[in-house]
Amino acid sequence: MRVAAVLQLLLLGLAAASCESSSPTYRLPADRLDHDAARSFAGSWSGRGLLRLRGVDHSSFSGVQVVASGRNELTILGLCNGEDAPRASVASEDFFIFGVSSCSVEVGAYQCTWEVTDGNGYRRDGRLGFRASGLLRGCVPDGWEMTMDFSGAMAATGLPEAAAPPA
Repeated sequence: MRVAAVLQLLLLGLAAASCESSSPTYRLPADRLDHDAARSFAGSWSGRGLLRLRGVDHSSFSGVQVVASGRNELTILGLCNGEDAPRASVASEDFFIFGVSSCSVEVGAYQCTWEVTDGNGYRRDGRLGFRASGLLRGCVPDGWEMTMDFSGAMAATGLPEAAAPPA
């Protein structure tokens, strides 16, 4: 079940006020590698995601698509709506850091903005893990902290490794 769907189910009763939607934005740490290591993270990953809202844990099976979207830049699809997604900067062959970014998530019938402000991830022994956290903005529950933890393995779906988009 996608994180956006879990969030929708959890907060359906809290969405009494309308929310504003905003355009995605992001700011990444500076690239300090002498080579591009983003492709080592790219692909479809399936595993267990843990969504935490205001300190309450909710878990579900989830999958993410990691796209090498630029030199040492990753886009993590599957956490937010559509192609809207948190971004990360590759720090080494097996470690990445989430940049400051925002993306839209559903809260009931409304769109809210998840401002991702912290997090990091790793790739080790064929597994991918990460934690991303930030605040919900633009709707009820405005200012709630949302954290997403994920641990999984490369999906056995035979999907090709994600490629960087054209320049």
